[in-house]
Amino acid sequence: EAVIDVIRGTTAKDGGALIFSLEMSNSQVVERAISGQSQLPVSALRNPKVLEETPNGWPRMERGLGELVNREIYMEDQTGLTIHDIVIRAKRHKRDFPDCKLIAVDHIGLMNLGKIQTRHDLAVGEITKELKNLAKEIETPVVVLSQLTGKQIMQRPVLEREPRAQDIKDSSRIEEDADLIIMLHRQYTHDDKAPNIAEWILAKARHA
Repeated sequence: EAVIDVIRGTTAKDGGALIFSLEMSNSQVVERAISGQSQLPVSALRNPKVLEETPNGWPRMERGLGELVNREIYMEDQTGLTIHDIVIRAKRHKRDFPDCKLIAVDHIGLMNLGKIQTRHDLAVGEITKELKNLAKEIETPVVVLSQLTGKQIMQRPVLEREPRAQDIKDSSRIEEDADLIIMLHRQYTHDDKAPNIAEWILAKARHA
């Protein structure tokens, strides 16, 4: 959902975005975009009764939908895409829509590795290298989501479970190629006495 928030922010004024959603369907992406824009829970959008009982539910939903309807947000939810597929489609999209300001991939763990490499970590390295080259060639930021190694995080003391770049699955190549790494952390998931808020942690900034 964080990447959808980034896309909403990127397209708030001028420019568009393209998301390769390998996990959620296009309808789920739209649902979460409206939820974020209208500040309504997804459950309210799915159930008219819940929406009716939510303060200003219908007006908020209509406002959020109205703010999103004319934005250039394009989605691809086909599963099994290889890095070759994504690069070709992203280049074509940028050619057809030069105002595209962001390309997102959700997430790298669901990409079809094909026959890039026999070793998983080397295959991920090839993917990150291709995505970095893509961003440079079309002069457009490419945001790639990745999962964390939960077991590694859970082995640390409760107050030290903020994610680190090394916690990213296949982190060495991702960490090496990424210009920027942002981690999401909600301490409440480990400590119910902590505030239930999400933190954005800047783990790497190559050009900062």
